[in-house]
Amino acid sequence: MKMQKPITTMLCILVFAGIFGACGGKQSTALSQAVTTPGLSAPVTLNVIDSYLPNLTEPDVIALNIVIDRFTAAHPDITLVRDQSSADVIDTKVPTLASANELPDIFTNRSAWVPNFEASGQLMPINDLFTDDPAFLTGFSPGMLDDFTYQGKVYGIPWRAMSLFFMYYNMDILAQAGINSVPKTYDELKAAIAAVKKTGVTPIALGDKGKWCSRMWFSGLNVRTAGGDYLERLKSSQLKFTDDVFKKSLGIMKELADMDAFNEDFTAIDFLQARQLYYARKTAMYGEMAAFAQSSETAWPDDIRDVTKFEFFPALPGEGPVSGNVAEPVTADWGLSFNSKLKGDKLVAARVFAKEVLGDAYNQVLAEKGGLAVRPTPLADFSELPSAVVYYNENIAPRIIGGGHIDSRLPGGILETVSAALQETLLGMKQPAEALQDMQNAFDKADIK
Repeated sequence: MKMQKPITTMLCILVFAGIFGACGGKQSTALSQAVTTPGLSAPVTLNVIDSYLPNLTEPDVIALNIVIDRFTAAHPDITLVRDQSSADVIDTKVPTLASANELPDIFTNRSAWVPNFEASGQLMPINDLFTDDPAFLTGFSPGMLDDFTYQGKVYGIPWRAMSLFFMYYNMDILAQAGINSVPKTYDELKAAIAAVKKTGVTPIALGDKGKWCSRMWFSGLNVRTAGGDYLERLKSSQLKFTDDVFKKSLGIMKELADMDAFNEDFTAIDFLQARQLYYARKTAMYGEMAAFAQSSETAWPDDIRDVTKFEFFPALPGEGPVSGNVAEPVTADWGLSFNSKLKGDKLVAARVFAKEVLGDAYNQVLAEKGGLAVRPTPLADFSELPSAVVYYNENIAPRIIGGGHIDSRLPGGILETVSAALQETLLGMKQPAEALQDMQNAFDKADIK
């Protein structure tokens, strides 16, 4: 899979996920008997696994639901049967469907799954989907299709880019603990954690039931200790998980866990529940994607957004001040893929869906809602963006040097081993050296190239 090109300037941000459950889907429009879509010979139904959960408030969720509503209104002869769920659920559901060869027509896909799904013959190359309109693919911003490019072909259409691993601070709670500024160094962060603990408040919210949050922490620290290209260097055997740069990353995570920095139930709650802990003032800090800052103004309690500051993770030991450009995991990671079995009217409908739901119109809405578009948006109006997005655009995005995110570059089998090793380390069941050896053993066994 190709390496995503570094991203040094970004306009806004993103996040979310989805699924096709056995319990049946939500039909978004009644099947019409009239055929109005050019190219269709009869009305058609498309089964779609999507992650556009109505209770999520990220810009990409809002934008995609707006554009899907427009699509169903414009094409009454194309019925979408949507099944929706969270990223934590889809992480298990989609590979399970793939193993049974039961993927629906269109489905939410992780870039890391592409090699296995392609090998089993279940993915339609997007290049083939748009043989009649190659300009659709060339219209994406540079690097945005890289996560879904495998052996020269594109197997998924991203709906947003993600920048990961920021720290969010409730300045009221910190002030009550005697901390009056955002920690600038790792030592200052540890001091703030210790001070907050004395007040009886949990320092940092963590929701790792879906296992991706600990991987986000690991990736975020890895790009700082090993460089943004660390995953490509792993693949070329220039690095091993057992090297000192990873011992430093995982050592930091273990040190925080040993300080009881995280909520005790972090393996039992997901990221949405962790957000609620932060909203409810039950924690002083939270580590998550930039998408958290970009959540709709209505998602944030006023008294929390007003006292929240977010920044890059503080300077690591020996790193110096976090100033200028900062290595940060950046990825497309999630996208929509198309079943290789599509043909006839279903194939025609899928082409229309891809172009109208994931093309220029969607990206303009996404940008105007504060998300990071994956296609240029010269006509977007940014005048209504919330203050958090403005801060991100002016103070964070220009400083980002894009780096690798472990979820978007390694297949699911390795990710499961990484997740288990991370959680066992945070729970005190393994030392970093042992956990990293587990990761390297899985990497060697998979023979990743």
